Amino acid sequence: MAVTIHENPPPSHKVRHYTISISSTHTIFTTVTSHPGAAREWIHRTLHQHRRNRHRLIIGLGVQWTPNTICLMNSPASTIQLCIGSRCLIFQLHHSLSSPRILRRILFDTRNTFVGLWNHSDASKLLECDHKLEMVKGMPIDLRNHVFDRHGRSLQGGSIVDIAAQVLKIEIEWDHQTSMTDWELHQLSRSQVRQATVDAFVAFAIGMDVQAWKLNNYI
Repeated sequence: MAVTIHENPPPSHKVRHYTISISSTHTIFTTVTSHPGAAREWIHRTLHQHRRNRHRLIIGLGVQWTPNTICLMNSPASTIQLCIGSRCLIFQLHHSLSSPRILRRILFDTRNTFVGLWNHSDASKLLECDHKLEMVKGMPIDLRNHVFDRHGRSLQGGSIVDIAAQVLKIEIEWDHQTSMTDWELHQLSRSQVRQATVDAFVAFAIGMDVQAWKLNNYI
């Protein structure tokens, strides 16, 4: 398989830890939690590890929500995924009683360049959730508008699978049905964790490849 997932014991009532391998060339360590304290610790530790790049920090962003079957009803964000380097956080917004202040700060920090793919709804979904998370105007950046194949042709209409293959030269898996599942589950399935991690990591890796901080109009 192009993408494998392994749960690292022992799980607790606060966090679950996973190791995800992509194409045997990339290993991502994913933390899944609905506990604001655990999310706060992850953000503090990760920012500290990348403090030397603080002026041009790239953050892969993903947002998942459960599709609403009732017409005209909003589907706010159920989870937010952040990826920096080989570390990924999946914060279960739907089950968290609060969101850490540092999460709000980094989302609204103009020094941070948030990137993703097919992400035109992400900012509004975060604002619609109970935590009303607000991002800086213009974020996250949709990297589809800034990537090209080896012949110089735009990949704007490409899928995440195609873009990862063309830009990063890696093989990933993407299951549309997983994207349509219930992201409000207390315990996300391995398929959900794997897909959410891949989403955020591919965005981060492509953001680094195209030097996306140069696309940040605030820097």
